[in-house]
Amino acid sequence: MAFKYNPEAQKTVAPEGGESFLTIQKDNLFIPQAGQYKLRLLPPWSAQGLFAKYARIHWGVGSSMLRTVCPDMYTTGSCPFCATFHQLRADYKTYQEDIAAIRPVDRFYANILNMGELHRGVIVWSFGKIIYRLIKGIQDSGDFGDITDEDNGSDITLTRTGTGRNVQDTIYPTRAPSKIPNPVLLDRLFDL
Repeated sequence: MAFKYNPEAQKTVAPEGGESFLTIQKDNLFIPQAGQYKLRLLPPWSAQGLFAKYARIHWGVGSSMLRTVCPDMYTTGSCPFCATFHQLRADYKTYQEDIAAIRPVDRFYANILNMGELHRGVIVWSFGKIIYRLIKGIQDSGDFGDITDEDNGSDITLTRTGTGRNVQDTIYPTRAPSKIPNPVLLDRLFDL
């Protein structure tokens, strides 16, 4: 079953939505390397109408460098990592490495098809706020319609260059609308 994109609902989840987080196995994640990809953002997974889910993540917490969802997403002011981050920022030069490791990062998650690897089926793409803003701008511009629509949506091309902190991503939509190649895939959307 496919749902329609709801721009008003999407505004409520980024970045102050405070919703529960998701657990996706690594095999079901899209992790782009340098190169070019043709991707299809899939329709919302629920009647709420969201194409992407927001989460604030701490990437390098503790001696084991754990990745964790920021507790402030659930209860404002409850995150010990954010409290430490704000304390360390006062002496940035001394604690620069620790600050980089503990700082919270905004991430967005969306169901997609990698058109070059359709055999993988529905996968989840994790991306930052710059890509989110670009996709949302395309989606809300009206120039391409609802790019997540199962019958008249548009693929997007992701081009990634660089590695590590030097990654640069660009995206642009295809001009011609297209159908999702296999509508059965819509029954396999992850509940983000």
